[in-house]
Amino acid sequence: EDLSGVNSPPEDMGDTKDIAVAAEQLLEDEQLRKEIEEIFDRAGDKLRMEVAAMKKEQEAFTKVAEDQGLEYVESEKQRLSEAEESVS
Repeated sequence: EDLSGVNSPPEDMGDTKDIAVAAEQLLEDEQLRKEIEEIFDRAGDKLRMEVAAMKKEQEAFTKVAEDQGLEYVESEKQRLSEAEESVS
């Protein structure tokens, strides 16, 4: 039994020109085009919200790191001051 053509597409399927024509015809369908635009609009909104959340989270991490850094600097200044006083 010859199974060589079982998994291969028909010869006329997948032609770039045919695909372009099919895509153009789909986009000419006003209702379908609007639905596609709505999908992309919703995806864009979700993406913007995620980016805003990530930015807010990064700002919070930066603030915590900054506060911890300032606390460290202040503790080192205090330690240095105490060491200088003990030497004097």
